[in-house]
Amino acid sequence: MTGQSEDQSEATPEQEQYRLFLKERKELTDAARESSRTFDKAILAFGSAVFGASVAFLKDVAPKPLSYTLIWLGIAWACFILGLLAVLLSFLFSHRACLARIDECANKLQNPNAPPPPDFWGILTTVSNWACVAFLFLGVAAWVIFALQNLASAGAKNAEQTAGAATAKLDEKGIRATEGTSATQTNSTNVNYPPAATTAKEVR
Repeated sequence: MTGQSEDQSEATPEQEQYRLFLKERKELTDAARESSRTFDKAILAFGSAVFGASVAFLKDVAPKPLSYTLIWLGIAWACFILGLLAVLLSFLFSHRACLARIDECANKLQNPNAPPPPDFWGILTTVSNWACVAFLFLGVAAWVIFALQNLASAGAKNAEQTAGAATAKLDEKGIRATEGTSATQTNSTNVNYPPAATTAKEVR
């Protein structure tokens, strides 16, 4: 304990600053790793959720979509699939980037003057992350267009059906009223009068 306290008291300001730098660097590295892990999980969950929601919408809300809107559905599903594929590739590329960094550190210990190799896997990881965000955004936009067009069509059909049902009811009521009037007129016209001969005999 005494030797350790003496070493700490004899540390120069430069050494203390370097120690604080390493500590802060480690904390930031851990935060960046956790942020990357959370981002990957969130993107994967979001992509799976919107893909499942589009399938449920097609099954329950618009089982017979308009033919000209199917292109938007195809674009949405293609973007969702490409976005999820980009997420999976980012996992693979990130793993390869970590292995490349380990090899780079080992080479630095053997030859400190060696130039750093290009960060090929790191670039691919960054591209994959941005690609998955772009594809999922485009997929959601295409799916929203598809959903709005089919919802508008369904609303118009329901309005037409409601108006047709109301017109049919009015026509049925009119027909019934006409039939009732005709029956009344017929009953009043068909009055049974006694024969003329019988009436003459009764008068005599």
